[in-house]
Amino acid sequence: MIVDVTWTGLKSLLTSKGLPLQLDTSVANQYRLFAVESTITYVAVIFLNTDNIEGESAQNAIDKADFEGNYLAAVNAAVVSRNADGLPLQSVEPRLGTEVLYATHNFSDKTTWFGESVRVDGEVATDDGAGTAWSLAHAFVIDMVHGKTFDEAQYVLDQQAENPSDPHGYAVVVKVDAVLQTARAPFATSGGDYEVNYVTGQIVFFVSKAGQAVTVDYSYAAGSMFLIKPDDGTDIDIEGAKASWSDNFVMNDAVSFEVWGYAAVFAPQLGLPPGTKIPIQTTSYLTLTQLTAEAIAYYPFAVAACGGARGIASPRHAVEFRYGTIRRLVSAVGLELHVRLENDIVMGGEFTSSTFYCTVREA
Repeated sequence: MIVDVTWTGLKSLLTSKGLPLQLDTSVANQYRLFAVESTITYVAVIFLNTDNIEGESAQNAIDKADFEGNYLAAVNAAVVSRNADGLPLQSVEPRLGTEVLYATHNFSDKTTWFGESVRVDGEVATDDGAGTAWSLAHAFVIDMVHGKTFDEAQYVLDQQAENPSDPHGYAVVVKVDAVLQTARAPFATSGGDYEVNYVTGQIVFFVSKAGQAVTVDYSYAAGSMFLIKPDDGTDIDIEGAKASWSDNFVMNDAVSFEVWGYAAVFAPQLGLPPGTKIPIQTTSYLTLTQLTAEAIAYYPFAVAACGGARGIASPRHAVEFRYGTIRRLVSAVGLELHVRLENDIVMGGEFTSSTFYCTVREA
């Protein structure tokens, strides 16, 4: 609906309702001034030249001088819809960029600690005696096939993309007399040639391989650090986080959140070689009390024990962290986040992990 008003009336509406002033100059010899309130458009007209018009030419001259001297420079601000109290009506829109969720490995299960894992190729396994169980030199073999880590398939792809010369994807590869063997499918009760005991570091065959040569490629846990790092030319905005743990969790070690960056940027006085990164900010939680004190929300028994072999054996708790300001990892200065246990002592219980809700955008 269009409502015609005087310039004086329009100014009053601008003040009382907080409306932005708009200018339309598409009609010759006119300043068509208007303001929008929901479905109502208030319109006032000021003539540029009053020689050929009838009416209030003197008032028009006053209005023209007032508008040009006090309002012209600031017209055509963004139109904002407002409610009956004059407050802006807002709508929530998604941020620019790509939403990404990073969930750490399970600090209660070393077979998920892929971040600092070490790769072994072609190790000759040791027959434990009957030809069915063969031991590896290292326990805690990395398991990226049983759903122990959120988005494990993507972490496999990331390793392969970042290491084109050795795209192993943390896979366990078993050969008997140089012949490739087939692993039993996850959660299956039959099929395949073998299965892996990831905790003890054993290859268990269903048919004896006594007297044969068993060689294995695998990765094993060597440290607890989990890394969040932006690719070159991108930044990561950490907008929220969550910590969760099982009901039988035991905090055996301090948890450390470290922001690292280029020494040349943050500590040039050290004279370290170009590309060297150092910790520039560290937050450590020595107790669960410290962790929960920082949280904004606490969810006791958010998920009950359920799900059978593919489920959870102990109820899960969670605490939520919301950041009033964005925590931005800027690739140009080498910023990255390390989440780790200070002494690499595995946590007790079934499960403990942290989740980060992020937006990745071009730098």
